[in-house]
Amino acid sequence: MLAAMNYPLAKTIYRLLPEPIRRRLYDPRQFFLRLRLKKRILDYYRDTLDPEILAALAFIRKYKLTTFNYEFIFDYEDRPVEVLRDEECGLLYVVEDGKRLYFKRAVTDPEQAADIYNAMCKEQDPRSPHCYTRPGHGVESGTVLDLGAAEGLFSLRIVERAEAVYLFECDPGWIEALQQTFKPYAGKVHIVPKYVSDQDNDREVSLDVFSKTVSGKISFVKMDIEGAEVRTLRGARRMMQAHPECKWSVCVYHHPDDERQVREELKGFHMETSPGYMLFYFDKALAPPFFRRGVLYADP
Repeated sequence: MLAAMNYPLAKTIYRLLPEPIRRRLYDPRQFFLRLRLKKRILDYYRDTLDPEILAALAFIRKYKLTTFNYEFIFDYEDRPVEVLRDEECGLLYVVEDGKRLYFKRAVTDPEQAADIYNAMCKEQDPRSPHCYTRPGHGVESGTVLDLGAAEGLFSLRIVERAEAVYLFECDPGWIEALQQTFKPYAGKVHIVPKYVSDQDNDREVSLDVFSKTVSGKISFVKMDIEGAEVRTLRGARRMMQAHPECKWSVCVYHHPDDERQVREELKGFHMETSPGYMLFYFDKALAPPFFRRGVLYADP
């Protein structure tokens, strides 16, 4: 079974498979889970007229059930990526538009790093339900708050347009990688090792409190914080009043009711959703309606 092999060997075998088989191949550990879920989804949406859901259903019937059920994902399947190693710090990295993007120290295999990078780029493809920006909704200047920075790809792509960037990330592995990635921008990029919520203590900080420490105009907030988005918005009401021109990109797929609650917190903004739907299939409590919007864009 591919899942039981070491990464390079599994990748070699995967590449030897014919493309039609690769595109239908499930992780063996999830085969029966996804097979049962596929039947439930097709039954539930039997009479839908939503064109974006119909496109996802056509994908599921033709290929397999995955997070982004649209054919653009195949543009990133096994796409060649040059992965290099920084001999000074020992971390792997790729070059993104002339800038180095580093990986966690735990990522030691270049094949795995290439797959991680392709997954990042797939998420941020303009056709993706997980894309944080869209035409007219992006970073032009000002101060950016990147909540849930992870590897930092979003901020690396906009760092030269921003006046200052604050990366909120608590994972020690990612923090080390972020320090290397943004070393050339040490004067404008700041790592904040705290969780963001509606509380203020040693581990958490609210945007109402944090925003008071920012001297410039906060122009953009990207929020992908594993389901803490609603709580964080409740702790940002005074910040919204102090920075009324700020744009918000908020993930709404972690919980079934996230989109409704986030819309409630962002009343008064002009809101649109990212294209298509996500399928959060690894949510053990996943129930109808199965598809969820990925990102809510809020503009003043």
